[in-house]
Formats: sequence, structure tokens, C-alpha cells
Amino acid sequence: MIVTENLSVRYGDIEAVRDVDFEVGTAEVVALFGRSGSGKSSIANAIAGFIPYSGLIKAPNNIGVVFQSYALYPFMTCSANVGLGIHDLPKGEWRSRVNEMLEFVGLSALGKRYPAELSGGQQQRVAIARALAGAPQCLIMDEPFGAVDVLLRESFANWFDQVVTEKRLSVLFISHDPEEVVHISDRVHIIENGSISDTVRIDLPRPRPIEIRDDPKFRALTRRLKTVVASTSDTLQIRKDPQEGLNND
Repeated sequence: MIVTENLSVRYGDIEAVRDVDFEVGTAEVVALFGRSGSGKSSIANAIAGFIPYSGLIKAPNNIGVVFQSYALYPFMTCSANVGLGIHDLPKGEWRSRVNEMLEFVGLSALGKRYPAELSGGQQQRVAIARALAGAPQCLIMDEPFGAVDVLLRESFANWFDQVVTEKRLSVLFISHDPEEVVHISDRVHIIENGSISDTVRIDLPRPRPIEIRDDPKFRALTRRLKTVVASTSDTLQIRKDPQEGLNND
């Protein structure tokens, strides 16, 4: 689905990403994990086509993107936000697709509400429904649960794992939360100073109920990722990633 070879990103004299090679296979969730400023968001934005880069990226044309900030239009209803990218469909088909997506994310009764009338978790579900409405071949999700209340993040990760399993989605997942990436991902690439320093395979069965977080293997994987974050000093991050600063990563 997605392949990068020697992917590099520069902002003037700042080298945010250097020679990154990885791939996301069909129905696979691959996470980019690392501290703030490590280069995760620049990798994602390059693949999405938002910023210039050097190297090679092979990716489908139809990619859905979910941002941390939801990026919903406040003057549009939930239905209108979900259907924003499929307005070329005939009206009846458009309405059917929007209703299908709202029902899929559990918000079928809220289509006429505006974003300000929803909770943070509900807004993020609208954003995910919008990304799925165009039947994308893969999703890029940049800190998608970062703005969700901390008390809801575990249940939200559990819900999204069910979505991934049911839809057989290919996902590039960006996060600095070790529990999230272990819960959701099949593989985790650890990003340090704009490069992949290590890769961890998450060999846990799907679907992954919230109780899996009590599994010794889950806890061991989480500890391994936490150790990486703790051992990477901010003073070593000489290629500070401007994109991650913009994304509150």
C-alpha cells in the first residue's frame, strides 16, 4: 500500500527526516513512534502530499487523513462534514454513504448537529467517518486521539482497533503514546532524529479488547517503547521537526 525509499525532508538548513525506508502492507497498521520533534509528522505529511521531499514514495491516490485537531468545519453539520470529500456523488448516493458512515461510527442520530454540540470523542469519530467516506485504500492518522479526553483514550483506541479489524484497513499511525501504538499496531517503527532506529513487531491477536492491556506481553511491549522514549534526550534531537511543533505532537 505505502512504500518509502530514502525518504528525506528538509526545512532550509534543518534536516527533519533522513533516508527513511519502510512499508505499510494491505490490512496492516504500522506506527511511527517517537518523542516530539523526532520527525514523525513530517514523514506522514510527505506521504500525504502536503510537503516537498526527496526520495521515493509509492502510495495510492486515495488516502484518507485524520488529524489530531479534528479539522471539522464549525459552520457545517456532522453530515455535511462527513460528506465533504464525496460531493461529486449523486445526491441520493451521497446521503446514503454519509448515513452509512455515521452509523458505522455510532453517530447516526447526530447528523444534524454542529461540531460545537459534540464532545471531543464524537468530533473525532466524525473526522474518522469523513476519512472513510471516500473508501480510501489507506489511512494516515497523525496523533488522532491526542485531543480526546485522557479518560476516554483507552476506550477510543479499543473502538478503533475494532474498526481496523472490521474494515481491514491499511493505516499509518503516528503517536508518542506507547499504549496506543501497542494496542493498535502490527509493527512499530521507532523514530529518532528523523530516522528509524528500531522496529518492534506487535505479535498480539486481533481484535484486541481493552482487557489486553493487562496481558503481560502487552505490558512488556509497552515498557520497551517507554524505555526508548526515556533514553532519547531532547538535546540529541538536532533535526527538530517543525511539522510536529505545528501539530502539537
